[in-house]
Amino acid sequence: MSRNQFGFVVGFAVVALWAAAGFLVMVAAVFAGLIGLAVAMVLAGELDMGEWAHKLSIRQR
Repeated sequence: MSRNQFGFVVGFAVVALWAAAGFLVMVAAVFAGLIGLAVAMVLAGELDMGEWAHKLSIRQR
């Protein structure tokens, strides 16, 4: 499956969920999916949480 096809399937699933269950359920599903993606990226070593924590921390003077 190409990236374009996968993007279409994900977009279609989000809109179908929105139509069937409502806006808040769709937002919760997308949020849960993003959390799952972040966890998978951390476990695969593609995302460095230390770097993100440093970027989001308050700068010390």
